[in-house]
Amino acid sequence: MNLFDILGPVMVGPSSSHTAGAVRIGRMARALLGQTPVKAELLLHGSFASTGEGHGTHQALVAGLLGLEHIERMEAFDISNINGFENVGSMIVFEKGKPKPSDYRKFRIKTVSGPDDYACMKEVLARRFRHGLEEEKELEEKELDRVYGKFTRFPDLLMMDGGRGQVNIALSVLKELQIAIPVCGMVKDDNHRTRGLYYQNKELPIDRNSESFRLITRIQDEAHRFAITFHRQLRGKNQVHSVLDDIPGVGPARRKDLMRHFENIEAIRSATVEQLKELPSMNEKSARDVYNFFH
Repeated sequence: MNLFDILGPVMVGPSSSHTAGAVRIGRMARALLGQTPVKAELLLHGSFASTGEGHGTHQALVAGLLGLEHIERMEAFDISNINGFENVGSMIVFEKGKPKPSDYRKFRIKTVSGPDDYACMKEVLARRFRHGLEEEKELEEKELDRVYGKFTRFPDLLMMDGGRGQVNIALSVLKELQIAIPVCGMVKDDNHRTRGLYYQNKELPIDRNSESFRLITRIQDEAHRFAITFHRQLRGKNQVHSVLDDIPGVGPARRKDLMRHFENIEAIRSATVEQLKELPSMNEKSARDVYNFFH
């Protein structure tokens, strides 16, 4: 492969567009010189993917970077344990380069106390894949297709939020369960920005201007966002529960009703007596008790 073989498909428009296009190609040529054919092609597609190839192309570039033939489904995991409050894990899914929220999963950590990300991640991954294997067995016994399971579809690539440590945790879980799935780590720099991928004991740098880099960053950010959101929801529910315990005349049934109907403690505080009365378990007196407690 020579430089003109790679740049051949690139079209440059007339007049002012011609000048801009020439400058762009010149920059690309300098970036490609000295690269291996595979790396050169990845750099090229990463820079020009926005011309209409779509999200699937970005995912294909990640596959090429890792030396994998095909990636359709990617799963990324993250752990959140802010301020020592309950550990939680998140699993997000990207298919063909796009998020698939219907397949996202949340995990409340059951076996780990305190901030231990490795132990938490090990539990989350073990639960995710054991559940998948159990569902698959149950569906086979019922002669049903795997599409009916919530965990039966396994990813083509596991993406961990971290480097060697997180990758090794994932590999150990998969080995124990006898599941073969490629695992890479999304490595961040000292400023907590995505830097590259850790795969097969090597860190692979990625062009920060490429679409594949943007996809990896988006996946990492989405996994973190989903974990943090779940963590805040649990903290909010815990706060609501503890405050409602102090309201006279509000027992378990009314506490549960209030927590189900209102998003957080501020929503309950802002509710009118009439709004509180609308709850099935509330009457005039209990509604006024709740209202008076906050005012």
